[in-house]
Order: sequence, then C-alpha cells, then structure tokens
Amino acid sequence: MTGLILKNLVIKGVQRIESINTPYEKRVESEFESWQCCRIIRRDFNLLTAKMYMLSRKQQNLHSIKKLLRIISLEALAIKVEFSNFEAPPVQAISVQLRLVSDEAETLLEAFKVVDAALSKAISTREKNAPLNEFKSFFSAYSDLKKFTGLSRRADEDEV
Repeated sequence: MTGLILKNLVIKGVQRIESINTPYEKRVESEFESWQCCRIIRRDFNLLTAKMYMLSRKQQNLHSIKKLLRIISLEALAIKVEFSNFEAPPVQAISVQLRLVSDEAETLLEAFKVVDAALSKAISTREKNAPLNEFKSFFSAYSDLKKFTGLSRRADEDEV
C-alpha cells in the first residue's frame, strides 16, 4: 500500500517520501479548513515533493522549481490580500501529518495553508456551487509545477 489511512482519509505517497534520505527533515501536522486543499495535499503532496527533491539535485531543475514556487507563493499572497477582510468561519479543520524533505516542500505547504484559509472564507460567503475564480491562477501555477515534475493529472481534477 502506498497510502496511509488516517481518520478514514488516505494520504498517498507515504512510502515514497519516507524512503528519501536527506539531512533536511521536518515533520509537521498541518490543519486544513477546506476539503479542496486537504484533498490535494493528501493526494499529491508526498509524491510531488519527492519528485521535486529528486529533480532538484540538478541545479537547472532546482532553479526551475524555485521559479515555479515563487509564482505559486505570489499567487497565494494575492489571494491572502484579497480575502484579508473576510471573517473566518467556524469550521472543523482536518489534520494531516506530513514529512518535509526540503525548503521547497515547506514553501509549497505554506502557500497551500494560505490558500486554504482564504478558500474556507470564500466558500462560507458564497452561494452553493458559486465559482471561485479568484483561485484559478494559484491552481494553474500549481498545475505547472506538477507538469514540470511529471506528476500532471487531468486539468479538471485540480480545479476548485
């Protein structure tokens, strides 16, 4: 089995991320308020950050990964600013345990945490099934990172 079941939620790629031997290691328990970000993190994070780690051993790839992460971080910051005046709704967060194997993995997680908080605010203020267009640029940038690492899936799976 390549996933870990935690509170009836599957976290994929646990074996892959645990097999990486690196001097950088950080174990975190991150809470997610939106099911969308939680799902993406559980589905992709371990596999994506393992691929990022392996690819980043080549300097040219590391440069490309950092460039893509800067775009992701800037998109997350823009979303944070846009939703800074919104009230945070009372929600029950879902906790996910992760192993970070690089600074780049930590950067990606931080961006997702920012977007998750804003997404939770956005969802609480919208009508059911209303579009969340403010998030498209972030998820597009995230999709570009996945494509670079070869972890791309159908584009419609990543849309919120």
